Amino acid sequence: LMPKRFRERHDHHVSQFGKGSESQKILEERTEMVALRKNGEEFPVEISISKQHTGHERIYTSIIREVTDRVRAEKKLQFQAYHDSLTGLPNRQFFEDKIRDVLAQKKRFPEMLLAVLFIDLDQFKYINDSMGHSVGDALLEQVAKRLLQSLRDGDVVARWGGDEFVVLLNMLPHEDDAIGAAERIIQVMSQPFMLNDQLFLCSASIGIAFYRGKQEEAKDLSYNELLRNADIAMYRAKELGRARYVVFGQSMYDRVQTRMVLEKDLRQALKDENLELYYQPILELKTAQVAGFEALLRWEHPTRGWISPGVFIPLAEESELIIEIDQWVLRHASLQLQTWHKQYPHAKTMTMSINLSAKHFALPHYISDLIAIVEEVGVDPDFLKLEITEGTLLKQSDSVTTLLKQMKDRNLHLCLDDFGTGYSSLSYLGKFPIDILKIDRSFVCQLKTGSEQIEVVRAIITLAHSLGMKVVAEGVETLFQMAELEKLSCEYIQGFFVSAPVRKSIAANFVQQPIWQGEFRL
Repeated sequence: LMPKRFRERHDHHVSQFGKGSESQKILEERTEMVALRKNGEEFPVEISISKQHTGHERIYTSIIREVTDRVRAEKKLQFQAYHDSLTGLPNRQFFEDKIRDVLAQKKRFPEMLLAVLFIDLDQFKYINDSMGHSVGDALLEQVAKRLLQSLRDGDVVARWGGDEFVVLLNMLPHEDDAIGAAERIIQVMSQPFMLNDQLFLCSASIGIAFYRGKQEEAKDLSYNELLRNADIAMYRAKELGRARYVVFGQSMYDRVQTRMVLEKDLRQALKDENLELYYQPILELKTAQVAGFEALLRWEHPTRGWISPGVFIPLAEESELIIEIDQWVLRHASLQLQTWHKQYPHAKTMTMSINLSAKHFALPHYISDLIAIVEEVGVDPDFLKLEITEGTLLKQSDSVTTLLKQMKDRNLHLCLDDFGTGYSSLSYLGKFPIDILKIDRSFVCQLKTGSEQIEVVRAIITLAHSLGMKVVAEGVETLFQMAELEKLSCEYIQGFFVSAPVRKSIAANFVQQPIWQGEFRL
């Protein structure tokens, strides 16, 4: 027998039984050791030694049993408990235990500097959803290998879950070493991945949080807070454009706390019906009549006043609250249109444009929910124009095409909003059943005498007409822009030159007298 290399187990069993005045005690001890076969091979054994007392006699019994299968099974179970089955990397439980152990050493190493890197794959969802889970799994395996190759031998990398990974960099000489590791990871992740004989790009966004020894000990920073800080920094990296790293700062935490409070207030505002719809007229240039409106959501916070849609809409997108908000907008805007149609017979052809988030297109029951709202209100779907952004078309094009065709089959009109902000859709715009193309305001605002932008807008209008689409120009603010767009055969315009978004009471004036009374058609 050799010195033990396996974890020992010592189990003591004492039993006592008697007959008359006699008693007998048995003490048993078990332990594990390593034994050698004749050929020099090591193998684990369990040794049971029992000591029996009978009167004045002592009897020792020893049993040696090979436990190779049991030890192998235990090791396998332990590995499975602490490692990810797909990538073979340590899992979340392993990482949390490891970081707890490392932080427990802080008293022995008061100047200890360590860093946690929180990594998220930027394009994983698109690849996984469009190409299938088997391709997604293959991508995760390759990512794991690249991460291991990017780090030092003593560093710990684990799969946190889904397409998220975490790295622990311990005993760092300087903060720049963690930044260097993040830069290496970003660099290796920027190289294409070969999956099913196709090349894919999948960058990484990284958040870095430091534990600076005495400085963090004074704050009593826990491992959970350290991981939270790295996670916050990672989301900030995504907000800034992805494929980059961000080092956590206290201002980020304060910002997140503010957003959490704002999200809570937004949920309550939706629940209490404290949101409001404004309506911006859409003018038909040929007739100088208001052809319809775009419904735009507004929120007046009870203590903070008016909150910009540029603030609360992205917040709703991130929290998935946008699904409920869009349904609320669809219901109330449809009800308003239905009311105007009944009140003003001459306005029965007016339309209502309603924005939809790309989040809806991932829901299997999306179309049925949408139709249920339209049928509940009783509005004719032929007068509803549902607006989607160009970015929606650029993601999951096959599934989006199917959903858009289903919407068209229900007589709903589809508008492509903010066209021109994502030029890549030009090559396959004709694949989608779009009725109306809306030129982004960034093009319209640059329409000036002698401007090259006029030719760009002309090309967009010509493209739309060749595909059987009508055109709405957004952001019209001057008489020149309006006149130029009419020359270019643009059908509709909207913008401050016609009217800013207004409350329903003011919008009703446009419904009552749809002939526009502005400078252009006085």
